[in-house]
Amino acid sequence: MPIPVGPGEPSAKSSVPSTDDLPPLALTRGMVFQAQTKDEWFTFSWDKPVQFLVGRNGTGKSKTAETACRLLRNQGVPIAYLSTDRLTGWMSRFPQLGEKNPAPIKGSPLTPGEQSKALEDARNYGLATDALIAMRNMPDVRIKVASVLGAAFGRRFDLVDISGFLDVQITKDKVRYSLIRDESHGLKELIVFLSKLYRHDWRVIVVDEPELHLHPSLTRLLITELQRECEVSGRNGIVVTHEPRALAPRSFDDLDAIIVFSGEKPKRLGEGLDTRLHHNHARRIAESLGQYPTLVSELVFSPRPVLVEGPDDVIALKEAVAKNMPATVVAQTDFIPCGSSSLIPIWLDMATLVGLDARAVSDLDSIFDPSMQATVDRRSGVQEDLRNSFLADPAKTSEVLQPIRHEAKKRKLESKPDVRARWLAGLEVSCDDDRVYALRRDALLDVWRSAGVWLHKDGRLEDALGLGTEIHNVRAKALIKRVKEHSGLDAVAKWASYQLDVSVSEFETLCVEVERIAQNLLREHRVNPGVWATAPVGPTSETDSKLVQVEAIEGRYKITVLKPLKWVGYWMHVGRETPLNEWVLKPPPQV
Repeated sequence: MPIPVGPGEPSAKSSVPSTDDLPPLALTRGMVFQAQTKDEWFTFSWDKPVQFLVGRNGTGKSKTAETACRLLRNQGVPIAYLSTDRLTGWMSRFPQLGEKNPAPIKGSPLTPGEQSKALEDARNYGLATDALIAMRNMPDVRIKVASVLGAAFGRRFDLVDISGFLDVQITKDKVRYSLIRDESHGLKELIVFLSKLYRHDWRVIVVDEPELHLHPSLTRLLITELQRECEVSGRNGIVVTHEPRALAPRSFDDLDAIIVFSGEKPKRLGEGLDTRLHHNHARRIAESLGQYPTLVSELVFSPRPVLVEGPDDVIALKEAVAKNMPATVVAQTDFIPCGSSSLIPIWLDMATLVGLDARAVSDLDSIFDPSMQATVDRRSGVQEDLRNSFLADPAKTSEVLQPIRHEAKKRKLESKPDVRARWLAGLEVSCDDDRVYALRRDALLDVWRSAGVWLHKDGRLEDALGLGTEIHNVRAKALIKRVKEHSGLDAVAKWASYQLDVSVSEFETLCVEVERIAQNLLREHRVNPGVWATAPVGPTSETDSKLVQVEAIEGRYKITVLKPLKWVGYWMHVGRETPLNEWVLKPPPQV
């Protein structure tokens, strides 16, 4: 039986789509979010075989990928698309829902009309409905998929026709069973992905979360195959992912393939890095990635990354956080080694430029590093703080440091960075000769700290812990013991700790709800001036009564919060004459 081809689906005999360069694809915010605006959002270029869209949920990654699919398809570019809902209809062996007389899932239909619908759904919604049909129509694809299954799992793969339905029969250890009805989601994901990847009828493939239902090692297998296929054929891939192992850049140039969704709009990692400030950046970044291959994935997937010099800093600071904070905070606080203190400003600058909420912890002598100074000066609020605290003009750290540099030069310390750093760390406010410099140092460290950069006031990490030796000479167990016994890192541990605080948002939401209830009460009182309600009114009065208590007192309503528990007892007085600036919840009186 010939396999019908759905709209826009090339047949198995179609030639491989042209690998000529695609023109850049410019997206506006209005295109992505269906809004009346032409603000620039992101432009896809095609110089990288595979591009990765990363960021937190709700930042627009999937919408951006879907919009790119739609626009490319409208331009006549052959597209392969797998959405996060791709296994719809394949998800379990249980009866399909929504049918009057449900029947077990049998496989992909073979009738021409149903096949056309399956192909159309796959094309429009990124579903797996065309996977088995494509493999039957393209035997070379089926052979490739079968070979991967055999090599990776030791299982045999057979495409069979059972009562008018296509199914895959899996054989392992002489046991034969159905892929559709009896296999786990993971193997289904693998077959769907590979059957799409090995086809010849796409120019750009878009995959939303390839890691779904898969063991991390299999995700790496799929990403590797995708990279290889795109590099060999000259085609392109777009991957939306939350899987850290999907990112494995080895050079500064590789960072261009990582698109970070954080901040006002998505940006390529490394975009806008000022190479005049960061000398030999490409070589140094490559060395950093060679030493710490997971650096980028940790950076972009952390809720708020904290950049440090090396593994000893990670050990000590992590232990200090564990000592001072609950386990939930420890789990969310990430310290990321860069390789050296001189590399911290490069990575911090990159993180800042793409909108990541990154911090850094470094040695005191970093304050003299022009690259670190420039990076901190670019961070939000720093220039204003430098003007307010030091009347600095221009508002730069280098300008604020001038008196300290001048004094160090007088003492012949300018050419001895280590000695100069120890002198700066040893300044005492109590000493008349050094008072002005110590106060300036402390005020400048406060500005940097507010900007997200902590420098150890005592000099280095080992100085903060009172160690008399280089930290790399201290074994990990001894270092952990020292952190537990010494308080030198307690302050920085609390500063660096990340904890999602929803209190502000929760209280603001509660205030809006109470204001709505108050407005309903006053509206009801205007209609019936002689009646004062003793409970919330309106269509939501029943549920509102669980949230607040209402009393009429001296011509005004007193509304008292009953839930959530954290805000029980907060109250508001509101009447027809109450000005809007007094419509605020007040804490309960202290007993």
